[in-house]
Amino acid sequence: MIRTLEIRGLVVIEQAELELGDGLTVITGETGAGKTVLTNALALLAGGPVDAGMVRPGHQQALVQATLSVPEGFWTDLDEDDPAIALRELVDDASEFTVTRRIP
Repeated sequence: MIRTLEIRGLVVIEQAELELGDGLTVITGETGAGKTVLTNALALLAGGPVDAGMVRPGHQQALVQATLSVPEGFWTDLDEDDPAIALRELVDDASEFTVTRRIP
């Protein structure tokens, strides 16, 4: 589950920080408010393609960062051939970790 999402210098967003609660979160707003940029930010965190044109004019880079929480037993329930097993070695806290992507 995504706990926090931070975006800096991405397309039309100068800086945004969202704290998300348990359950379903719905983002609404007028045209041009940045809803699509939020979905693009999530796609970037999931390994989506990068385009230097996504960096907001006047910024040297864009940053997208999310703090994720995982349920108890998440790591032990993975199959040994699951690629996510390698991530277990990188996290300090087995219940929560942060994923960051920078676009130069």
